[in-house]
Amino acid sequence: MKINPQMQYIPVFLEAAKAGGKIVREYFGKNLETIAKTSAADFRTKADVESETAILAILEKAYPEFDILSEERGETLNGSEYTIVVDPLDGTNNFVSGIPNFTILITLLRGKHAIAGLIYHPMIDAAYYAEDGKGAFLNGAPIRVNNESDATHAALSFTAGYGNYAQQAGIVTSALYDNLHLKRVLSNWSGAADACLVACGKLEAIINDGNEAYDVVASKIIGREAGAKITDINGNPEQDDTNTVFLMSNGTSLHEKILESWRKVRQP
Repeated sequence: MKINPQMQYIPVFLEAAKAGGKIVREYFGKNLETIAKTSAADFRTKADVESETAILAILEKAYPEFDILSEERGETLNGSEYTIVVDPLDGTNNFVSGIPNFTILITLLRGKHAIAGLIYHPMIDAAYYAEDGKGAFLNGAPIRVNNESDATHAALSFTAGYGNYAQQAGIVTSALYDNLHLKRVLSNWSGAADACLVACGKLEAIINDGNEAYDVVASKIIGREAGAKITDINGNPEQDDTNTVFLMSNGTSLHEKILESWRKVRQP
């Protein structure tokens, strides 16, 4: 897989993601025990844990001075202004259900600003990645959001945290259909995968309503470098890449229309 030579962090991130991806592929389709975390819908498997172990072994060797925040192990603090954020398997429910729509996320934060991010689809060997000011890419080819502004031709993804998904999903998606007459509202249980589709022009927008930070920070830099518009629910430009309630879109007039509908119906 070709990686643009100007990338500083992505080659190591891709090596780590592929190490995790090899493990995930080996477990895919097998019956694995699930271990509940915060709820019955929020769980881990041995694939999540072993993928993370393989990823962290490479990242910690390459960047021993950086802090690390990983989904299964938690925080490793080294007093650095830089933090590597790792989600070893985004879309575990899909993975366990035999649905090949899940990703591995690795992001580097400086403070609360993402400066490098990679989202890797292990089942199709697709790597979306970006570094600050260097553009966004899919397997070495530049990607860009589309310019669709007609709602009836637009598709939007909606994803939310485990605590509020059931409350929000039906209300928000119904409002978007009724108010904007969107072509499609998706909920694929892998927000990172859908954010990549926005970045490469296949979807027009994604609403993230309260996922964990490790689920979204890679999406922010890849979307931003691909030309996406990212705001909070009030329409303010995103200043904190760890914020988990936001809209990412192709930046056309659809953005404000989606925000308006979302604000009207979103439950606190």
